[in-house]
Amino acid sequence: MVSNFDFLRENWHFLLADAERVESFALRDPRTAAFYARRTLERALHWLFEHDTALKTPYEKSLVAMIHEPSFKNNIKQGLFQDIRYIHRLGNLAAHESKAISTQEGMQTCGAVHRFTGWLARVYTRGGPVPGQF
Repeated sequence: MVSNFDFLRENWHFLLADAERVESFALRDPRTAAFYARRTLERALHWLFEHDTALKTPYEKSLVAMIHEPSFKNNIKQGLFQDIRYIHRLGNLAAHESKAISTQEGMQTCGAVHRFTGWLARVYTRGGPVPGQF
């Protein structure tokens, strides 16, 4: 099966399974999609803070601390930052709240993960596959 996240296969294989789960569950179980979206984001940010020496290690290793670390936050575009915050917020809602998550939100979080991982692949991979249109 072709996935929107096939571009992760070569260099970002450790994110691929979770990203594909986001895609797989977006319409049939958006809560699960939101959970895996947050997991994909958190694993990617841990990788970034471990490998990009321009990023300052946040005061704690929590997802929110990484997202709001100025050396990260101030060097990405506002639209991408909004996607990251959306993934974080919806993932937290999926894990901690009983409020239903709609299929529209499932698809939005899948698109946000695609944009974020696409940015990651473009910025941190040389000569590797690039993401296609979502």
